[in-house]
Amino acid sequence: MSQHDPPAEGVSVKCCPEFENPGTIEKFVKQLRQLKAWSGLTFRDLERNAEMLGLTLPRSTLSATLSRNCLPRDRLVFSFVRACGCSPEEARRWVEIRREIAMMTTR
Repeated sequence: MSQHDPPAEGVSVKCCPEFENPGTIEKFVKQLRQLKAWSGLTFRDLERNAEMLGLTLPRSTLSATLSRNCLPRDRLVFSFVRACGCSPEEARRWVEIRREIAMMTTR
């Protein structure tokens, strides 16, 4: 399944909360945590949703990622945002912001 396909059966797509570039890794990860809380899903639910979408999102990796203030990889951000129920376009926006933060912190 590609990123442009409709959601898999059992995975609903909803309009994600609005957000802007927070400017720091710590605030970006905090927004990821807030997105998880907004979704109301467990780590197991998120792993299952990602799998139904043809994506990979191990719950142990996600749990570790959200428990520390390190910038996650693009693929994890995309899979996580999609598993939360957001559209591919919204997930790509999260990845764009992740890349902007990465560029700011390497200067």
